[in-house]
Amino acid sequence: MKQFSRSTIPLLCAAIAPLCANNTDEMISAVNNKGNGYNNSRMSNQNGKPQKTESQKQFEQRWRDNQITPVANPKPDGSFNPWITADYIYWKAYEQGLSYAYNGVPNAPTAVNPANAGGGKVLHPKFKWESGFKVGLGNKFCHDGWDLYAQYTWLRSSAKDDEEEEECCETIPVLAKSNYWLATAACSEDLLAGEIGSKWRLNSFNVLDLELGRDFYISKFLTLRPFGGLKFSWQRQKYKVKYSDIAFVSDEGSTPSSNLTIPVPSNVGLEFKQKEFGVGLRAGLDTQWYLCKWLGFYGDFALTTLWNHFKENREVEVQASSTLEFQSENIKDRKLYDVTAVLEIGLGLFFEWAFSNDNYMFSLAAGWEDQIWFNQNNMIYLMNNNAPGNLSFQGFTLKAGFAF
Repeated sequence: MKQFSRSTIPLLCAAIAPLCANNTDEMISAVNNKGNGYNNSRMSNQNGKPQKTESQKQFEQRWRDNQITPVANPKPDGSFNPWITADYIYWKAYEQGLSYAYNGVPNAPTAVNPANAGGGKVLHPKFKWESGFKVGLGNKFCHDGWDLYAQYTWLRSSAKDDEEEEECCETIPVLAKSNYWLATAACSEDLLAGEIGSKWRLNSFNVLDLELGRDFYISKFLTLRPFGGLKFSWQRQKYKVKYSDIAFVSDEGSTPSSNLTIPVPSNVGLEFKQKEFGVGLRAGLDTQWYLCKWLGFYGDFALTTLWNHFKENREVEVQASSTLEFQSENIKDRKLYDVTAVLEIGLGLFFEWAFSNDNYMFSLAAGWEDQIWFNQNNMIYLMNNNAPGNLSFQGFTLKAGFAF
């Protein structure tokens, strides 16, 4: 056994030595070439200069030809390669927290047998479809095909609701819990009115998006454009509610309270105003799925964390008679700050036509877009116990673009 070991060990060492030398050389070569971005070893020629392997040569050629993730058309040929876009949007806005009344309760301040209870509904403004626009300007740079893009969005929207009951027995009990419009009452009260209505208006929806991105192919028929940047927002909202021909105000559904803050009969009008300014970080991904060279589907996604500054105002006007009218409330909140989120999703169909040796391109796209602006309704003392409500948009978008 000892003789076998003495004769075998030198033979094994002699056989393994060349392998160890080769592996060591490859490891040293890999470490030396790590800063150059290559994992393959180098060989030396007769002059002692490093000689690249075939795989390294192919890698460098693909890098020079931009074939790893080639830039999508049109390819930049200078420092100034602009493109412009114009969108027509036909959107419908929705905002939570605007419910202001309900019906279906008998015209009596006393308890009612459940068997006699009628059906009712919650009343809130009815939102409408509105037209708006987007305009954009961008430039694609020679530096790895990066691009810088700015887009401005403008929209106005409105909603209203009017309910009028002619007969006395159909008066509408309005939910006025949590001091909805009563400024001095220590307890909650209920209001019965014969005519009510509300009107909400988004006086201005202004948004500016700044993006730094790169549009490139990851396959023959699929392009991706990841981007990051900033979002700026400034908005103005106004919400009016009226309660006319008030029948009575009761304390917890019992007999009318002797300590009423609103005279009976009277008309009450509420006006809420909100101004918002926001700035935040925005990131997303634009995708294009080509059916052929000039036609395909697109899918876009973006998410923003938005820092907001809200300015709130609430006013209440009471008309007790033709000669007596007074303001019972004027509440302001100028120091309301919050960080919210904005979610944007779009899907649709696009057409592209590149011409003049792919130096120019015209594009046309049509699709559906959704946006959710979380916690944008911060109006004072609304029906949702002052919890913020979301502002949402959905609708049709038609986009045209031209790249130089």
